[in-house]
Amino acid sequence: MQSLEALAEILDFVAGLVQKVPKKTNKVKADLQNSTARLWKQIASATKINLS
Repeated sequence: MQSLEALAEILDFVAGLVQKVPKKTNKVKADLQNSTARLWKQIASATKINLS
């Protein structure tokens, strides 16, 4: 579980860096944000499964 959370933090960090680089396209930004959102959803469902 900790590895998923660490990966999500790394993806958030990278997404933040990409947003600061004007040469990157909006598609790259959107892809990173979508992958981060999907990962957080996976973490949320894994947490719910582990807690029940």
